[in-house]
Amino acid sequence: MNADPSNPRPVPFMPDSTADNVRTPDKPRPFALWGPLDFAKHETPPGLDILGEAILRRGNLALLMGQPGLGKSTMAFALAVADLRRDSSFCGIPLHRLAGPARRWLFIGTENGVERWKRDVADASKAIPEDRREDFNAGLRVAALFLDDEGDITLPDREGRIRETVRDANPDVVVVDPWTELCLDEVKSEAVRACIASLRRAVRQAARDAAILLVIHAKAGRELVADGMGNFGATNIQRGNRLVTNSARSALLVVPHDDDGPDRVVALAKCNDGPPLDPRRVSWDREAFRYRVVDGFDLDAWRDGLREKPKANRKVTPEDVAAVVADGVRDTKGIVDRLAGKAGKRSVMEALAEALRSGLLEKTGRGLYNLGPNYRRP
Repeated sequence: MNADPSNPRPVPFMPDSTADNVRTPDKPRPFALWGPLDFAKHETPPGLDILGEAILRRGNLALLMGQPGLGKSTMAFALAVADLRRDSSFCGIPLHRLAGPARRWLFIGTENGVERWKRDVADASKAIPEDRREDFNAGLRVAALFLDDEGDITLPDREGRIRETVRDANPDVVVVDPWTELCLDEVKSEAVRACIASLRRAVRQAARDAAILLVIHAKAGRELVADGMGNFGATNIQRGNRLVTNSARSALLVVPHDDDGPDRVVALAKCNDGPPLDPRRVSWDREAFRYRVVDGFDLDAWRDGLREKPKANRKVTPEDVAAVVADGVRDTKGIVDRLAGKAGKRSVMEALAEALRSGLLEKTGRGLYNLGPNYRRP
């Protein structure tokens, strides 16, 4: 039930319950059953869609996928800012406005510390019109894990804390960033399945129809991107167990437009309930705190260009990153800064992700890195 009567939330149509559908101590409650007539009289309630048609929809799980170091956290936050500012679109995708109070956004994650959040919130505030400032202040909430002695969101162990955090915020959208902080083993099916079920349960028990946006790492590689990019063609780019993608109703994919430039290409990797979406090139305008669509993007030409470019030798290896951590530098920014003379941020982040996958490093609940079980001192 909605805790705020001033911001009513639509509830999907459900068939009438019967006495046979009531749970008793010795009889489990069955799933509701729908027949052709139930589907015929069902109408999607207005107000469910937030971004596009079923790309981000209330009650659904959506993914934001991308290679390490591409700015997925910035993109997720920029989406919240665009919604609270009541923009008409985000990355050229329609944003559905509300006539009443603004939506509420809750961010849960360990990816960014208080300094990063302070900087991002300050920059976003400058781009919020005065008449939307109240919406922004009331609609944004961040779980301050950087203040917590544990700062751990591993599921299912921390399901209760996540549930009560969601209950306190009463959000319309829950952004979890990143997925790897929820699941100890993103490869094993049983671990992934348990984490997804636990996350759904935690959110549904506290804010039944909130949308969930899960930020997740994707694989890197020119050929992979070139072959997968397109309408609903990039689900194989997700890193780790495919159960995550299979469990989501939709997935946005962001990839670099080129090696050196800041522009990104955004595509719809999956959308079970909505139409295709043309991939588009976007440019980040930090001063305006929004992504602008770059006109004239030719998907086929861009994809062919990726296939033609030769593979560059990796300038930074997972072992290089582990050596920096062994030297006492344990935070992401410090690692990137230490290796800045050797390679760009994206290359360092890719090597960092590989170091985590291979067990050279482990990530703590506070966003720092420790040497992993497979690290061997030279």
